[in-house]
Amino acid sequence: ERAKSVDWSGRAEAMKSTASRSFQSVASTASSSAQSLQERLGESNVLQNAREGAVSALSVASERVSGAASLAMDPCRLWRFVSLFAVGLALVLFSLNFLPTLLIAPATFSLLFTTGSIVMLSAFVYLSGPRAFLEQISQ
Repeated sequence: ERAKSVDWSGRAEAMKSTASRSFQSVASTASSSAQSLQERLGESNVLQNAREGAVSALSVASERVSGAASLAMDPCRLWRFVSLFAVGLALVLFSLNFLPTLLIAPATFSLLFTTGSIVMLSAFVYLSGPRAFLEQISQ
């Protein structure tokens, strides 16, 4: 009888260790599965962010292409832009003639240079429109 009870206790210990190993195996498998799932979700978030970035870049590009197409439709507006920009460039280039006298009379150089820069900037404002220009600057 005693041999039978020892045998049962040995079997109980063996079953206990087997169950313990099984639970450890299940726990490690669950842990690795959770880690793999988190990595896949992280990759999908990266892919989703990349997809959103590509969509926004394409929408900006399409807006700019449509803006260029509208310029091609209205050559008068393009001509006015080129004229304004040329006047601004001429003022800036003319101001460079007064660069040697900068230490003696800086007012002439600064007035011509500033006016030329403002006229060139206003050419871009005219080209895209004031609201669109402000939106582009604020980005």
